[in-house]
Amino acid sequence: MWVATAKLLNQYRYRMGGLKYFSIICIPLIYYVFPFYGYFQDALFPLLVSSPIIFSTIYVLIFSATKQVGAVFFGLSFWFASGLVYDDRLRKSLLVSSIGMVILFGSIALAPLQFGLFPPYGLITNASIPLGAYLLLVGIFTSAIHISRDAEVRRELYRNAVNQLDLLRSIGTSEMEKEFEGRVKLLEKVHRITEIPSHSKIAEEIEIQNVKKILHEVLEEVHSKDRKEETDQPT
Repeated sequence: MWVATAKLLNQYRYRMGGLKYFSIICIPLIYYVFPFYGYFQDALFPLLVSSPIIFSTIYVLIFSATKQVGAVFFGLSFWFASGLVYDDRLRKSLLVSSIGMVILFGSIALAPLQFGLFPPYGLITNASIPLGAYLLLVGIFTSAIHISRDAEVRRELYRNAVNQLDLLRSIGTSEMEKEFEGRVKLLEKVHRITEIPSHSKIAEEIEIQNVKKILHEVLEEVHSKDRKEETDQPT
């Protein structure tokens, strides 16, 4: 799940920034893995020996629901990603994935002995598992379709932008964006990649706007990298 989250957010790392990206990626993993520190090294063993009551209290309060809180953290990663995309359908798919992940892992992580003596609570918990699994499956599947399409569009635009890097240096990002939009062949190729339904003019307009936003972002990224390379070069 951590790998899937990292791959998903990697598409939008440039937009959110490196620090925020690695924070969102690392915090859930550290929190989820930390209770197993004993398998690697007893880093907190001195505290356990000197103050066992304090250590036990802190450990139980923070890590008694590790899997549930870890699921919430991973769900928040998808929730953050939903705020970085332009496509409304992809945004909804990411939100569905986030909700499904929290419900599914929050229900599975409960040990049967904890609710075995309380049938009403156990019934509710078990009934939530199929719902969470369904939401996670549908959300991940639809998100993968939309993200793969946007990634293909992004690669095509990025390749064309790199090929025209000299032009980008001379006229700037905004003029380069107009130049790209004026190239009918390129937009037609992108139009075929996105597989827009011909019967839906509204969907077509939405897709064109999404492509233009992706184009603007790609040109900004290429221009920024080019300026950074020029700065790093020795004079």
